[in-house]
Amino acid sequence: MMIQIKRYALVCAAAVFSLLPISVQAVDWNPLPDSGQTTCYDTAGNILEPCPEIGQPLYGQDGQYSGLAMFFTDNGNGTVTDSNTGLVWQQNTADTDYNGSVNSSDQLPWQDALDYCANLFFAGHNNWHLPEIFELRSLVESDRYNPAIDRVFSCNSSIYWSATSLAAANTANAWGQDFDTGRSVAALKSDSLYVRCIRTGL
Repeated sequence: MMIQIKRYALVCAAAVFSLLPISVQAVDWNPLPDSGQTTCYDTAGNILEPCPEIGQPLYGQDGQYSGLAMFFTDNGNGTVTDSNTGLVWQQNTADTDYNGSVNSSDQLPWQDALDYCANLFFAGHNNWHLPEIFELRSLVESDRYNPAIDRVFSCNSSIYWSATSLAAANTANAWGQDFDTGRSVAALKSDSLYVRCIRTGL
């Protein structure tokens, strides 16, 4: 009986999820690019040199994974292309008040950040949007901090908005990406955070 109830719940959840509006970008995320992490650590946070081998304690860390390397191309027009996915990013933090400099006055609440990117005409294109958290997370270089991002980008060591709400039942919070530490964090949508817009390279 318990198994039947669980199956019923899963079917209902799948049916509800299938009705939700989903925006899928036409990019290739397979395989995922490497995070850039090359260092291994023990449980106290000390660096392990060399990284543990198969069968040793603490084997399987990100620093041991060597995958598709991050590869960004400076387009020379204020944009950067992720050569692995084709996604195009604003190279600099968004100057949302258009005064020629970026500081705390350019931070926006979540809805204003969505609107800014949706209405942006930049580098000859108007199909910009606020990135989802997995897109924003793809910029993080885990072996860097302050800021934790490739140096081709101009970036504040602070939190940037994503378009991803924390959960369907939680309409007050959304995910942000902290480019100081490289961590994804939850923030109130009424908070003001920095913005970097994205578009597909189509």
